[in-house]
Amino acid sequence: MTKGQFFLAVPLILVLAAGCGKSSNTPAKVTGKVTYKGAPVTAGTVAFQPKEGGAMHSASIEKDGSYTLNELPVGDMAVTVETESAHNNKDSTKGGNKQYSKGGGSPMPEGFTPGGGDYVKIPKKYSDPKTTPLTHSVVKGTQTFPIDLAD
Repeated sequence: MTKGQFFLAVPLILVLAAGCGKSSNTPAKVTGKVTYKGAPVTAGTVAFQPKEGGAMHSASIEKDGSYTLNELPVGDMAVTVETESAHNNKDSTKGGNKQYSKGGGSPMPEGFTPGGGDYVKIPKKYSDPKTTPLTHSVVKGTQTFPIDLAD
């Protein structure tokens, strides 16, 4: 390698190294359990949406009330919980996705499964990023965020 080639290669190496450093804020992983009035919420969806805008990240609520979100960006998030997809699931072979979309809140992705437990009715304010009182500051690494819903 000549002296000229070396000086051309150094900036390229520095740019590549700087680009790799930016991805160190992710992935973050958040786990927890959703309860309403102290009892587990056994079906539905938990979603985290960056307050500055951006893609929503969601996970099914399991039969025991637990949820796990992987590959989250770092930052302040609005947290939503919806259970209507589990209620509508009883009326539709497609998981109630289209029915829930008409009912407000966030539409569920096609083919989304809202967990396998029973429907638990929760206050509607928790299903909309604009009205939910739930927030969480996601940090790098694994963290636990229990969600206890009230009226």
